[in-house]
Amino acid sequence: MDPAAHTEGPDEAANGAALAESLFTAVHKLRQRASRQLFNEQVTYERLRLLTFLRDDGDLTMTEMSRRLGVTPRAVTTLAVCLESAGMLTRQAHTRDKRSIVLHITDTGRLAADRLWDDHRDAMAAVVDKLTDDQKTALRDILDALDT
Repeated sequence: MDPAAHTEGPDEAANGAALAESLFTAVHKLRQRASRQLFNEQVTYERLRLLTFLRDDGDLTMTEMSRRLGVTPRAVTTLAVCLESAGMLTRQAHTRDKRSIVLHITDTGRLAADRLWDDHRDAMAAVVDKLTDDQKTALRDILDALDT
């Protein structure tokens, strides 16, 4: 990179970092608000993510689920035990590798994931609906720019 062509100074970089931090904080607060409204002891946001992977991608091993969720295998076991006791998934030995456990979503789990994602989207939409039309347009423009 040509240093002479670089026009962003330290103030702009700090501003970008501050905006990124504000974005992370806002998303976290929105997720917390929606979680308080939607989730209970049976289905937390983390358990919903696990169900969603199974719903969208089919059966997965515990190891693969651990990788996708970015958590330890022990954490997946804890999530799976809770969901299994609620009838939302089953755990079965892999057909070829008996040491490996395969997770399978049940109809109950699929319905719960669908309903909770719909409710989650509706809760987030209710927050966005509080914005003015100009704020919604600005937000759409910003999201579009970040998506490129």
